[in-house]
Amino acid sequence: FYNAHGNQLAHIEPSDVDAVYCVCVTRDDFGPLAVDLSLLLKKDELAPYPWAINILDLGNLVDAWGYFGWGPEKLCEYLDDRVRLNGRVLVSDELDLVGYFIQHGGLSTLLQATCDRAIIDPTYSAVIDKIYLARHGGEPVEYAPTEPIMRDLREAMADLGTDSDGRKPAPRAPPKQGRNDPCACGSGRKYKKCCGRRA
Repeated sequence: FYNAHGNQLAHIEPSDVDAVYCVCVTRDDFGPLAVDLSLLLKKDELAPYPWAINILDLGNLVDAWGYFGWGPEKLCEYLDDRVRLNGRVLVSDELDLVGYFIQHGGLSTLLQATCDRAIIDPTYSAVIDKIYLARHGGEPVEYAPTEPIMRDLREAMADLGTDSDGRKPAPRAPPKQGRNDPCACGSGRKYKKCCGRRA
């Protein structure tokens, strides 16, 4: 490395390097395409994806790292797992993954999830706003990682009374009234001697 005057500041030998990261910093936010490069790039199976981030999100990430007093080791921890998440998560904002990392102490739970793709809650990025407010006199933000809640989307949709495609199931027909059963109208008589007589 050299300064503006051509003086050598440092010399790094290949043996000094533990890992190399390919980082693409963009001006614009490309949403899901940038967060999940498997939607955009083809690569050799064993080759890692680069990490793409827009300049504003990078600034917010650096600010969060500074707020918690984290150094380059924590960034390498983030990047090691982050580049492996391409094709494994549905998320449209890098800061949601940053928020997930902060709230849950890493991204490893997403890598260990036994699902095709994990859907990341878009409210994870709210921690970035909290850090901004804390720097301007608001409540301090504590780093206290918690376990994430992982849930199967099919089960969640069933709990809402919908199928996995998001459609409401067709209403079931009421059970057929037996002729000798008590009448459903509540009269106390048998169905055949009450409402069944009119049918």
